[in-house]
Amino acid sequence: MMKSALVALSVVLLFGCGGSSSNRMLESGKRHFEQKEYDRAILEFKNAVQVAPKNAEAHYQLGLAHLAVGDDGLAAGDFRRATELNPHYTEAQLKRAQILSTTTDAVLLSDAETLARAVLEVRPGDADTLQALGMAEYRRGSTKRAIEHFTEALSRSPGHLKASLGLAAIRLEQRDALAAERILKAAAATAPHSVDAQIALARLYSITGDPGQAEEHLRRALEFDPLNAPAMLDLARLQANQGKKDAIEQTLQRLSTLPEASYRSLHAVFLFETGNREASIAELEDLYRKDPQNREVRTRLVDEYLSMNRVDRATEVLTVALQTTPMDADALEQRCQIFIDSGRLDEAERDLLLVLRSRPYSARGHYLFAQVHRSRGRISSYRKELLAALQYDPRLLNARLELSQSLRNEGVMKEALTTLNRMPEDQKSALPAIVERNWVLLALGETELAQRGIEQGLKLKVTAPLLTEDGLMKLRQGQMEPARAALEKALALAPQDTDILDAIATSFAIAKQPGRAIDRIRRHIAEQNSAPMNHLLGSWLERTGDPAGARLAYAAAIKADPNFAPSHILAARLDLVNRRWDSARGLLAPVLAANPLNVDALVGEGMLEEETGNFPAAIKIYRKILEIAPNNVAALNNLSVRLCESPATVEEALELAIRVQELAPDDPAVNDTIGWAYFNKGVYKTALNYLVRAAAHDKSARVQYHLAMAYFKTGDKTQGTATLLAAQKLDPNLPEAARARKIASGAP
Repeated sequence: MMKSALVALSVVLLFGCGGSSSNRMLESGKRHFEQKEYDRAILEFKNAVQVAPKNAEAHYQLGLAHLAVGDDGLAAGDFRRATELNPHYTEAQLKRAQILSTTTDAVLLSDAETLARAVLEVRPGDADTLQALGMAEYRRGSTKRAIEHFTEALSRSPGHLKASLGLAAIRLEQRDALAAERILKAAAATAPHSVDAQIALARLYSITGDPGQAEEHLRRALEFDPLNAPAMLDLARLQANQGKKDAIEQTLQRLSTLPEASYRSLHAVFLFETGNREASIAELEDLYRKDPQNREVRTRLVDEYLSMNRVDRATEVLTVALQTTPMDADALEQRCQIFIDSGRLDEAERDLLLVLRSRPYSARGHYLFAQVHRSRGRISSYRKELLAALQYDPRLLNARLELSQSLRNEGVMKEALTTLNRMPEDQKSALPAIVERNWVLLALGETELAQRGIEQGLKLKVTAPLLTEDGLMKLRQGQMEPARAALEKALALAPQDTDILDAIATSFAIAKQPGRAIDRIRRHIAEQNSAPMNHLLGSWLERTGDPAGARLAYAAAIKADPNFAPSHILAARLDLVNRRWDSARGLLAPVLAANPLNVDALVGEGMLEEETGNFPAAIKIYRKILEIAPNNVAALNNLSVRLCESPATVEEALELAIRVQELAPDDPAVNDTIGWAYFNKGVYKTALNYLVRAAAHDKSARVQYHLAMAYFKTGDKTQGTATLLAAQKLDPNLPEAARARKIASGAP
């Protein structure tokens, strides 16, 4: 069982289930806190901080309130400020250590250890501190030391539930569920009326697949405390997993009546997710009218407006909120989403910088920043922000799936699988997670595991992605007709999905029937005419040796959608081959105007500058591409070729060429690039070896000229002359032609 799934057991309950004017505000805030009116407590503590910004106690109490509403990032900042103002504030140090010990970031976990050890110097043997230290060690992989500190905490305080949870999580990871059960039963026996102990046992039984025992312990917890929110919430989840719709609605209605503002929208959420969307919105609107300060309700209401495309209503709510509190991070995050969806990326980025300044640990903030980077084509920054989002919230499923997809698209399949393996155990059975895992397994050739995943998914729901995976699996197994049948069913469910149509065409190509592949695409276009479908036809026509037909198909795609960038780019590349420079430039210009960081368009622009002899401009463009996408093979390769021409940059050219070979070892163009680099370094025999291999797969004039020059330089005039003549027949006007003829004449 994976650690990322099991840590939930040990961290869910980590912090329990639970001037004179400044002093008055503090006391008022504490009273609201005791009555679980956390939003009002936060407001009072914020006022106290504003009146007395150097009051460490005010920052500490604000941290406790933020902790109570689940905003760990803000709480950690509050506790840090308290310790900055009072370096001897041990309680604030401990609370911050406890928060940081639940992250997955190695630096933050190291900070947690440092803080905990500092507290232990002041409080030797303190059970809470030993538990925080053990948790940080556990999350860093130091299981042995974590066990020692959890055990010591329990020896100091036998009923210490958090230490019991940590130790139980380790035993579960070691596949010893009985030991985990014994540990938690001992904790419950030490505190027979502890609600938290009963909840912990219930969660253990949920993880180990015993819903009956889980429900029994949750019912017992509610006997001790009928209004215990975590127990009710867990009971609702259990009822949901068992399909008890009426029971879950009753439980959520009880939850919604509790004093904690964070639970008031749960029944509305249930209505929304069970299809009663208008009733859900009406309930949320009523709750928001009664309590406009309830951010939880407002956030959910805006989310539901956006999901139903009521952008104007969502914007209206957020505008009012931000007029009242301009730095409201929740409202800023939601406004960012609206900006991103409407392409207003500069405004989104400005808001996100404000959000992350006040909430550096905001998983949603980092996730939204990832979307901005993706929209701008900054793939490495996109993945970096997704990783940050997952560090601060490992349960953020969309971020995990997007990260896997991004890695898969770049061919880094093992990293993609590792990303999915770190998913919390309960999320692995979610349909989107099953589908993504199947794609990765198929790419890795793990057919048996992929087949099991496909079958598991289809039992849950028959969807186009699962049918596509099933069809591709059957294609690999040589079952052409069953494969095609599955893919046709998938296409019927998702008629605009070009990947499915491409797979159907591939089934004909495998059967050596390219004509039928083209015909099937044309028939579908007759029913579903769109830019992507015409683009797919163009790529197939180009692949099957009909560039003229491909050019017409790309033109049809552009006519269907003048902003469809992929067809602009491929049509431009065909124009480059035919030396239609002005047409190519005209096709690339609008793409780059819309997105100056479109890597594929930039590659095309670089090639255009090369073909028209503007090599400095081409070099500048390729360097720009590598700033955006450091592993772009085309830019690396083309830049290497250009840098070969100067003795001052030939060493860099060779380094780039070797990087290309590492990234694309099967690409024959790489041999030409490396060979040409060695040629320009004067290492002619090594150059010849690479260029011979290149010419065996690439019969283009440029490669033949390179090979001819290598033959002449190594003294083989016969082969050099023959190769030079062949190259001149292909294209006598290339820049390489003049240099090759000069070398053939014996000139240096």
